[in-house]
Amino acid sequence: MKELQDLLEPLADLLNQSGLKSKQAAFNRHYNDLVKAKEIASWESISNYLNELTGDHLTAKSINTLFHRAKAKVKKQLGQSRTVVTEPIALSRSGSNVESHLGTEVEEPKASNELLNQYLKVCFNNERIALRAIEGGVSIDTIGTWKSPNPVRLGNTLTNYISKK
Repeated sequence: MKELQDLLEPLADLLNQSGLKSKQAAFNRHYNDLVKAKEIASWESISNYLNELTGDHLTAKSINTLFHRAKAKVKKQLGQSRTVVTEPIALSRSGSNVESHLGTEVEEPKASNELLNQYLKVCFNNERIALRAIEGGVSIDTIGTWKSPNPVRLGNTLTNYISKK
């Protein structure tokens, strides 16, 4: 029980702080301690102990949920930290064919500034929609023929067009 106490006290102290952004932030920060605590105790025991220290009324299920969200965040952060080799990329005129020169993992450029500016003009200056159009190989003329009244409609039309392509 002493080991469980040592693992959970820092988390409980953080949960008791008034400047805490959220309970999830505390669980994210103390994820490794929770992994160790789970090896020696059940979620029910962990929730009872944390509730005793914090005065909260967290259920075992809510603590389990917070733990799994923290786990997902840690996995996502580890996945993003890998090194990606950047190589020259050749864009075709329509922007649809992106070819790499070697078989290694390549980070593709979003689009050339000139091409992106042309798409922005017909995409309500919405960079996200313009990039989706470029990556989907949708021409500027095609987007113009849709005569979408707003970016939401344009985004929906673009999604439908790309999915049916």
